[in-house]
Amino acid sequence: MTATEELPPWTRLALLAETQSIWDEGHVRLRWVGRDEDAGAPLLPVLVMARVVPPAGDAAPLTVGELVRREGAPATAIASITGARRIVDESQRFWLLDPPATHDRRVGVVLGRALAHEIGHYLLQTDTHAVDGLMRARIQAEEFADLRRGTFRLDKAAAAHMAAIAATGTLATPFSYESN
Repeated sequence: MTATEELPPWTRLALLAETQSIWDEGHVRLRWVGRDEDAGAPLLPVLVMARVVPPAGDAAPLTVGELVRREGAPATAIASITGARRIVDESQRFWLLDPPATHDRRVGVVLGRALAHEIGHYLLQTDTHAVDGLMRARIQAEEFADLRRGTFRLDKAAAAHMAAIAATGTLATPFSYESN
């Protein structure tokens, strides 16, 4: 994972912990390696960066994460620090008494959830979305920034597909949700 700006310690820890806790239920162990480390497995580069987001009140959807696939290059998971901060700021009325460290943690949780979603696209080899759970297309700001984990799980279809991947040891079989 590479971040284009320094993340506060609470943000970075929350990002890593949230992403891993979501994938623990899918029996997937994430290994965060630096640029020069040998992972010994397929790599998904992860970039956490400031990205332009639509202004508050704009009807355009706010995207916090994205999986970028380019012909002849490995996919890259991107999470927007700017987008995560905006999600936390938009849901601030629910967390008025948060101290700064908790605010930083919320930003990390949002980033972690966005990255977990993009990792899901990578592992499931799909661009489609579920109706509920981790792989849904739209999430309300207050739910995205809520520190409770209940709704960010793999749905049954994705969990079954991940079990099949684990049994065969290959990511070769694409998965698709029947309805977006």
